[in-house]
Amino acid sequence: MSSPAKSPRKEGGDGSNDSGTAAASSVDRGHSKIPTTIEEEKQILPLLSPPCDKEARLYYTGLPSRPRLIGRASAGIVRWESYQEQYARQLHQAWKTPAQKVLGAVGEHKILACWSDVRPAILTAIRHLPWSSVDVCRIGFADDSHLERPVVIWIGVDGNPDEPSDLPWQDVAGAIRSCRQILDNAGLVDVDCQLRVSRVVSLASPQLLKPPPRIYARWHHVAQRFTTSLGLSLSPRDRPTPEGSLGVFLSTESTASTTAGGGPLWAVTCRHVGLPSDGPHDNAYYRLQDGKKRQVGHNVQSKVEQWIEHLSEDKKRRADSTVAADVAGLYEAVKNFGSEDARQIGHVLLSPPIGLRQTAVNWTRDWCLLDLDQSKFPGGERPVNVVDLRTDSLPSEVNRLLNPHLRNEHKFEFPQNGLLRISGVIPLAEIRRPTMYDKDGENCLLVGKRGAVSGLTWGSPLELESTVRNCLPNGSTFISNEWAIHGSLQKKTVPFSAGGDSGAAVFDTRGRLGGFVTRGTSPDLGLTVDITYATPAELVLADIEEELGKKVVLL
Repeated sequence: MSSPAKSPRKEGGDGSNDSGTAAASSVDRGHSKIPTTIEEEKQILPLLSPPCDKEARLYYTGLPSRPRLIGRASAGIVRWESYQEQYARQLHQAWKTPAQKVLGAVGEHKILACWSDVRPAILTAIRHLPWSSVDVCRIGFADDSHLERPVVIWIGVDGNPDEPSDLPWQDVAGAIRSCRQILDNAGLVDVDCQLRVSRVVSLASPQLLKPPPRIYARWHHVAQRFTTSLGLSLSPRDRPTPEGSLGVFLSTESTASTTAGGGPLWAVTCRHVGLPSDGPHDNAYYRLQDGKKRQVGHNVQSKVEQWIEHLSEDKKRRADSTVAADVAGLYEAVKNFGSEDARQIGHVLLSPPIGLRQTAVNWTRDWCLLDLDQSKFPGGERPVNVVDLRTDSLPSEVNRLLNPHLRNEHKFEFPQNGLLRISGVIPLAEIRRPTMYDKDGENCLLVGKRGAVSGLTWGSPLELESTVRNCLPNGSTFISNEWAIHGSLQKKTVPFSAGGDSGAAVFDTRGRLGGFVTRGTSPDLGLTVDITYATPAELVLADIEEELGKKVVLL
């Protein structure tokens, strides 16, 4: 029986060989036949074994959340090598640290052409497991070249990330062997199948209480929290603990001017940010009627008092310095947000229930349209969609990061004022077949987002849509396709998003809107996220227009 191609570096574990006796499920989907008897099952991956505790904990060292490994088809074929073994072979003697793994896009591989045929059989093979997501990516060692890292069918399974899996090993082994057979029959003999503990969580979170560590260096970042640039922190006024992000500003097509009184001022975020669920009956269609408004506010309650206090102290210390006016001005601006009424910026106008939206792409419907109070904005004018790109990185460093390959037609140039104008939408066809190139010469999209919690990050989507099993408050589930974005371009161990970034706009280096962050895979409820899921903007905006019965435009 064929097996995954070996990685250039040895891996493996010291777990015992599988001795489970459960029969595999009987199913035949074209070329992807799943074994039907115990004897057939045992002929596939005869040396398959569960990971030892150390391998389970350390196998994904380097990934943002370092999820716990449950099992892999390559076990018994490709050894996992402990840090002590790596050190004995002097692989990392200089730093005395374990080899780091990274997650990335697939690039050139046969699976891109046949995944749509293979995916249904994989879902059948794992149907008896409490799976949460199925992603297709490369996972390998950071110092290996991109194409040396194995392609992996990466399956998330609900569980406790701090404890050994309580799933019967025979069930796990049966699913892995079935997946191995499906991949082999499709000619994907070099593709591994790996199961890890992971949940799909919404990226709304409690407020962060810890302020930035340095006093003066943080004032620019504080100022960004109070501007009209994208990524504004939001929460419902009656539920200030879940935090999310403002996606983009919208208006109607006939009133797209930025003058006061020129039409409505709307914003998009996730439904689970604007209308968080308290129970099984909270997922009903919502449209503003004559009743009580569901108010939404700027979520800085836990920080604003600390910022006012520290700014006041800094203002006194720097009274005779060249930055005295800047500090004093920011102090007065932040002080104005001390009251709850000052932080209220609008209310929910429209939000359909979270669920499966069946179109040409089956996607998760999770959006909320907000009606904003124009008096809360400078001069009473409507804001335009801009992303503040100013961070601790120099503009020249950002230019190098976002121009990774000479073949790219578009050359990114850091804007003089540090503000990237968001205009236009990335077509769904381009999301599926990107035309840019990464540093390895593979087709890709380079995308960014500024979220309320993790700030500005840059990443790249996976080529194939991920498959997610979503659980609703009433206990029902549905399976959707998701636009999956991995890692950070700056540093692979830095996630693209974090809890509190739900609703944030995803954009490309041309300033086109790509989508909205909704959820991600994480073993720890969103504290660390390996893969971020976003809904393409083309789908969301079309759905909003259908519900409103009128065209909308980006401001």
